[in-house]
Amino acid sequence: MDEPGHPGLLAGCDVVRRTTGDAGASIVIYLGHGNGWPSPYRSSPYPRTQNGFGLNPVAGVDDVAHQYFGESYLARDIRLAPGAVVLLHHLCYASGNSEPGRPEGSLDTAVQRADNYAAGFLRAGAIAVLADALTGPAPYVRALFEGRKSLLAAWRGAATAQGNVVSFASTRTPGFTAFLDPRQPAGGFFRSLVLERDVAPGAIASGAGAPGGEPFWPDTGPSLAALGVRIATPTLGTPLVAGTDRELSIALDVPNGVSLEKDIQLGVRWTALDPGAAEPDPSPSPAPAPTASPEPSATAPPTASPPTALVPEPPDVSNIRAEDPGELVTVSDTTLHGGVLRAAVTLPAVPGSYRLTMSLHDPDGIAYDRATQALLPALIVQVAGTLSAGFSADDEITVVSDRTVVLPVRVANTGTVAWADTPPLDDPIDPRDAAPVPWLVGRWVRLDGLVTAVPAPATAPAFVAPGSSEIVHLPVAAPPEAGTYLLLLDVDTPAAGSLAALGNAPALVRIIVVAPEPPTGAAPR
Repeated sequence: MDEPGHPGLLAGCDVVRRTTGDAGASIVIYLGHGNGWPSPYRSSPYPRTQNGFGLNPVAGVDDVAHQYFGESYLARDIRLAPGAVVLLHHLCYASGNSEPGRPEGSLDTAVQRADNYAAGFLRAGAIAVLADALTGPAPYVRALFEGRKSLLAAWRGAATAQGNVVSFASTRTPGFTAFLDPRQPAGGFFRSLVLERDVAPGAIASGAGAPGGEPFWPDTGPSLAALGVRIATPTLGTPLVAGTDRELSIALDVPNGVSLEKDIQLGVRWTALDPGAAEPDPSPSPAPAPTASPEPSATAPPTASPPTALVPEPPDVSNIRAEDPGELVTVSDTTLHGGVLRAAVTLPAVPGSYRLTMSLHDPDGIAYDRATQALLPALIVQVAGTLSAGFSADDEITVVSDRTVVLPVRVANTGTVAWADTPPLDDPIDPRDAAPVPWLVGRWVRLDGLVTAVPAPATAPAFVAPGSSEIVHLPVAAPPEAGTYLLLLDVDTPAAGSLAALGNAPALVRIIVVAPEPPTGAAPR
């Protein structure tokens, strides 16, 4: 979007929608997520998503989800004005840095990151790419518009300057020179500048650039909905185990005579609905033994001890934050056969409940319009661990106090690991007399707030192979007191104990316990 009074100023969120003609932006300002290389996520460069922008995949939906458009998109689709300058702020990787909580890497790694991040913008026509993770663009914009300092002088004299400037010849863009200014000679890579020649004071205001052209796509974007395409509820292959790849299938109802592009892409975003639970430490540190407090002196008041720090020293304040996996839209290639789109997706690495939001993109990775995206329902996906269980039972039952009823529960082994090493015995003996076995356990919780004893857990042996389910008949002995209770269904395994303690979600059955009816003919009290 061109800012009034500043011809050719272009916000990063709109830059990928410019024409490929001669006119373009003279200055591009981007504050957002960065994805560069060298990276801990890939062993080789991936220009499709690295060294570019993290933009909203669908306009007007939210300001959280983003999809990466890397240097290959910049080089192919963007034509900046002659003498254009790109300002990148608060990004990971762009200035040579890493991500919060990750090791920075060596000076050589920082040099590669800064050089790589500038490459796509320089191929799009920029003369300089400046990255500053510590501050915003205001001082550099003033230099480019008001004519007081050249760009290099403004960068060297910025409030965030560290005084450790090193320079090197660009490997990715021959003829250009790159500068780094780390906090220490070999660490704290938060400032970089890659340029062919210095940009004179007031260069943008003097007309170095030209006004931008028309949007690359119409505001509505490409559309499947306009073609009359309808979309069925997507399905995921099972088992849904954390960190594994599964096939996501989407059936399309395509009207007769309509042909779809063969290279449609699918965007997926996983948003955690509950925090993942890690396996508890089996050997917690013992609590320190209490020590006796000395008696205060009769002649002098006790001296106050300095307070003990309860938390570690807080880290440095940073303008960069780690990326939330639920913000990132990952675009995957699909196959279209028989009206069904199929794509391989990777499930989240941590077990838990997730919202899977999908989006459809054209062969260039550009999202289809909002009407098309509205055809795709989101899915709630329970991602299991390798050792996990699922349950299906009545949500609510009514029982008479002190009576025993049998509750049918379908129990599924939703993981990839058997719950016990020993299979069930054919002999009808009590499993507790044989080898250790897994148990379906129902634990009681009283809901009316009264502090009374609850019955012992209900138990029944549960032998279920990975990927299978069985109906287990759980004997439930009702408590003697009427009231409302919850029965929490869990599986206890011989080796790992309670699966709920490992983060597996238990099932809940609401049980209403009622008093027995008086005998027929009994006199009312």
